[in-house]
Amino acid sequence: MTDNFYIPMDGDDSGARPWPDTNTTKFWDNNGLWIRTFPVPGDRSRHDDGNTTRVGLETLVMVRVTNKVDALIKNLRIQAYLFPPGFGAMTPSAKQAVFDLAPPRDIPGQSTVEIEVPPTWTPGEPDYQKTSGGHFCIAANIYTLGQGSEGKLLGADELFEPVTNAHHAQRNIILKEAQHGSGTSSKVPTTQYPPPGGDTMFRVSAEHVTTKPGEGRLAMLVHHPRVVSTEAGIARGEISLSTSGGPVPITVGTEPPAITLRSDLIPGLDTLFSFAPDRPDRIDTDLVVDLPKDAPLGSLHTFDIALWSERGDMVGCPLRLMILVTE
Repeated sequence: MTDNFYIPMDGDDSGARPWPDTNTTKFWDNNGLWIRTFPVPGDRSRHDDGNTTRVGLETLVMVRVTNKVDALIKNLRIQAYLFPPGFGAMTPSAKQAVFDLAPPRDIPGQSTVEIEVPPTWTPGEPDYQKTSGGHFCIAANIYTLGQGSEGKLLGADELFEPVTNAHHAQRNIILKEAQHGSGTSSKVPTTQYPPPGGDTMFRVSAEHVTTKPGEGRLAMLVHHPRVVSTEAGIARGEISLSTSGGPVPITVGTEPPAITLRSDLIPGLDTLFSFAPDRPDRIDTDLVVDLPKDAPLGSLHTFDIALWSERGDMVGCPLRLMILVTE
């Protein structure tokens, strides 16, 4: 299906859906969504863009929208949400913060625009503790009202479906540091978003990713305070880690680390289980990653954590976890 307007996954996205799993950009790493923060309260002349926020920072969501037709798109509306980073069946009811006060927008034909979606939200310490270093999952839905409307307002318990619906988008990626050394272990708190409970069986899996970082992962890495980059290097996918001995290239970790999942309601990875009918909307889940012995400085270890049905269908949105080995 091709829609008249959409949230582009990357610069090559034409709006056609379903989004192929073979594409370099994965649907859970949509580059059309990001977090904007304001370091000085009330000052809109300065802002930082990325995938994280901090306690006390004014925060809102940015959404990129493409109109692929010649005609003006009228009355575009946006629903955007932040969730504690996790995986599974995310719905608006499980949100951490909502951003839905952007005034209706008209989008000129054959154009792409970037839209700030208020209201601003200032996370407190309890909000921050639910994240992994200030990283949030971002989700958005766009639609129009009136004659010739397209898309629809998403209900509280309706799933985001970014694979098949070009009006939906998610960005769900965590970057963690792990100190260089023998036997390095990293604990990553996450959240599991369960589907309705019952007899259906599910499993959680972790897939080791060894492809070179694409546009989304590079955008997150270059915001890291220890990462050194140039425009030419970014264009080639080449960035470095600043160390006491000078910059070292960031390389893809090809030896798979060991991952353990710890949760009171999930038995572990690759084990079938079911959710109780009265299961909570969010389940606290820890991922413990044991890196290979003497993983080199600058090595980047990436995984996709996902919930699957017994018949092999991915449920909702996975989580991309990146661990960068630093000093």
